[in-house]
Amino acid sequence: MKRTLTPVLFVLFLAGNLLMASAAVDHLPSELRAAIDRAPGFKMSTSTAAIPEGVRRAFADHTHEERFSLAEPGARWQVTDYVVDESLPRRRLQAVATKNDYVLIFYEQGGRGHSYHVSAFRLENNAAQLVWRAVRPNRTVTVDRLRKSIKSGEVDDDPRYVP
Repeated sequence: MKRTLTPVLFVLFLAGNLLMASAAVDHLPSELRAAIDRAPGFKMSTSTAAIPEGVRRAFADHTHEERFSLAEPGARWQVTDYVVDESLPRRRLQAVATKNDYVLIFYEQGGRGHSYHVSAFRLENNAAQLVWRAVRPNRTVTVDRLRKSIKSGEVDDDPRYVP
């Protein structure tokens, strides 16, 4: 009996750790989740010009930058932590999605570890507020793919992650 119980407990321990190790979306506001679930209403762009001024200010605050700094897709940017040119942004836009009062910014971040992020802002008048952020898979650059990545657990919105 003792020999059978040990392997069973070991398998249960491994299964529990695997479940805890998978990414979880625990901080996504219900209103934003509903908007993402209705993905066809978002307008997509691949230009920083599509980012409203209020969102630019909120993004700069969120990323702890003095001013908005996000390279255009395909433009030069600071990919690694080895600084070649201090004037280059540390982040590069992949896509922007806008819908009513929500703006989602899909971007990649350079540095010690190249990573992919999404930040969601709620726009009200000319002001914007960060309502959600997450680390995401590289290929998740549309709202539909984001919705699928959220449901599959590929997106992680643990607030400990730096923007």
